[in-house]
Amino acid sequence: MAEVEELLDEVAIRMPSAAEVRARGSRRRARRRTGAVATFAAMVMAGTAWAMVPGPGGDSVRPADSPAEKNPYIENGQVTLLEGRDLPQFEAMRWEESDWSWDESLPVAGINGVCPFVVPSDQVEPSDQVRYTRWFDSEEGGVARQRVIDYSDADQTAEDLAVYREALTNCGLSRHGKGAETYYEGVTKGGPRLRVSIEHGSTWISVVEEQDRLP
Repeated sequence: MAEVEELLDEVAIRMPSAAEVRARGSRRRARRRTGAVATFAAMVMAGTAWAMVPGPGGDSVRPADSPAEKNPYIENGQVTLLEGRDLPQFEAMRWEESDWSWDESLPVAGINGVCPFVVPSDQVEPSDQVRYTRWFDSEEGGVARQRVIDYSDADQTAEDLAVYREALTNCGLSRHGKGAETYYEGVTKGGPRLRVSIEHGSTWISVVEEQDRLP
């Protein structure tokens, strides 16, 4: 993935706007719901039931549209998030895990309102986004968090990622680095400096936000 991103960094590409991505996502979800209803009706009429096809050795075969990319933070149902020492600015901030506990959905950016609020799509269903969060604080006064979001749908993943990146830019952050070393950093509209690292696959996103202080 890093090699592909490095190549893309050298090529001028017109990315669709967040509005275009949202519109595509809305149309896709409408088609998905219509198709699901039609499929269920056909199954009832035929008196059949869906079942996983057994593979070699008795294992289940995933549906053809299942993503090949695996969320590295979830293994056999167990969620393992980053430790403070794993965060990019650990040497400067000496992050320690905090007892803060609330989860916040993408595409909301920044901590405690330092970025303009982004209203999540009203088309998002609860099953489309499962969130895990670990908070950190620093004796320097900073606050940080890792948010890992696991999705049931690749289109929703792409939509949230596009809107989140746009939200970071609108908040005053600039993109730095290339490929796997890409990050966003800058002084937010709310005042504190914010650094954001993003990892993602086709159905998961990890966001690490390191903020120098609360507003």
